[in-house]
Amino acid sequence: METPQMSKLKLINTVALWVLVLAVVGWLVFKPDPKLNQQTIDKLVVAIDKFSVASENINRQAMAQREWAEELQKQLALQNYDRDRNYNDLYGKYGYADESTTINLNDLYARQLQQAAKGNGSGQLRGDENGVSKTKSVQVPARLPEGQSH
Repeated sequence: METPQMSKLKLINTVALWVLVLAVVGWLVFKPDPKLNQQTIDKLVVAIDKFSVASENINRQAMAQREWAEELQKQLALQNYDRDRNYNDLYGKYGYADESTTINLNDLYARQLQQAAKGNGSGQLRGDENGVSKTKSVQVPARLPEGQSH
């Protein structure tokens, strides 16, 4: 049967063994390299400093770009608002005044194109009052007068 003193002794032995293992592993991993000299360390310090400066510059540029993009978003929203407000009377002009909250200018333009394609602007000339076309046929002379070559 184990006494409390024996369990404490086992615990101390286990902790001491772990500390010894960690110390040996740490020494093996972090032991100084014989090729490592002061010149190499100085070069590493300079490289780390340069990376630090480059990292700060990248962060500064990223923040500036983010602010620029936010400003562009604000300007775009303002321009869209101004465009919709300034052209709001177009909705009424083309008979869409009651739909002005749900239709945008692109939809309005597309509807106008669809109406033109259906025949509202077919390109045919309107006939005279009696239904005769206003376009007349062109007669070609049977022969050219003498002296003209074309």
